[in-house]
Amino acid sequence: MSFLNETNKEEFVKLRIRDIKASKEDFDRETYDKKKKKIVPFTYFSPKQFDEYVEAKEKESENEENPVQIKVVGNVRIYKKKYKDIKKDQDFDAFVEEKRKKKIYGSVKVKYTNQYIKKHQKKLKGETYKKYDLYEAKKHSCYGYAEVGENEFVRLQRRNPLIILLIGLLSLGLLVGAGIIIHNNLTEIQEEIREILEVDDTVDAGDGNNSGDDTQIIQETYEIPYVPYVKLTEKEPNLYLINPDGNTVYFAYTLYIDTNGNGTIEKSEAVDAEGNSKAFYKTKLIPPGQMMEADLVSILGKGEYKVIQKINAYNYAPGMEDDQSPCNGSNLTTTIKIG
Repeated sequence: MSFLNETNKEEFVKLRIRDIKASKEDFDRETYDKKKKKIVPFTYFSPKQFDEYVEAKEKESENEENPVQIKVVGNVRIYKKKYKDIKKDQDFDAFVEEKRKKKIYGSVKVKYTNQYIKKHQKKLKGETYKKYDLYEAKKHSCYGYAEVGENEFVRLQRRNPLIILLIGLLSLGLLVGAGIIIHNNLTEIQEEIREILEVDDTVDAGDGNNSGDDTQIIQETYEIPYVPYVKLTEKEPNLYLINPDGNTVYFAYTLYIDTNGNGTIEKSEAVDAEGNSKAFYKTKLIPPGQMMEADLVSILGKGEYKVIQKINAYNYAPGMEDDQSPCNGSNLTTTIKIG
């Protein structure tokens, strides 16, 4: 039994989930039916049912000149509430490029119920389908597989099981070590945290001071991950300074001790009497999707510190070192316990 995970990355594909056309007598299937009745229920194969379906189709055509090949053409985060559509005055190519930076390769539609359309006519502005982003087809915990074409399916992805745990830990201030975020698909986890917290994707940077959110969204072009509490040890000595995948700017981090305890960098904290910087760690420009590791155990030693992460963002491209146009930045305060 085998099927192909194959996503078309050349074109921005537009798909629509349809009811499974295979005979109900031959193959069992499930029905995706949201409690709020926002979208029309549709049938899909559970993972076990899908395996049985693929195996049967292969066996059925094994002696044919062109055996049937079942394809999973992408993953759909079916639990997501919001879809960022093309803007009224936005060029389609620019829209597609923006999506591809987030590793999105198309859209998938499911019809709204007539009742929902009638109730939300003004909000929907004539739209009759709910849209989802299409991500690359790859193995992931899922509800199952929905049909979008002849021998083509999408994987109905479940929420990452680590997310609820992370939210709980963040709310209790118990998240130990930023590494738990870094090593478990950073981009996906950040997106899911925003979805749970219902963070608006268009929040402005404001005055650059930390408001206490666990994930801050700055304008529409870049995001800054924020962890309020980190515990470091000799075995795990590093604070991870990240520029999330999907950002369109470069980050530069500068770290200060918050001696005044107010979350802002005052002159007395920034420079000494002779005008020398009091920053104890600085990074070079960090491209999107990369990070640097600051060994704070070696730099600071045992103790508990209030550390201000001053993050400056720059429009920057390789070969244009002299043209680093600054964007809005942010100051984030993190409590770091070493020991």
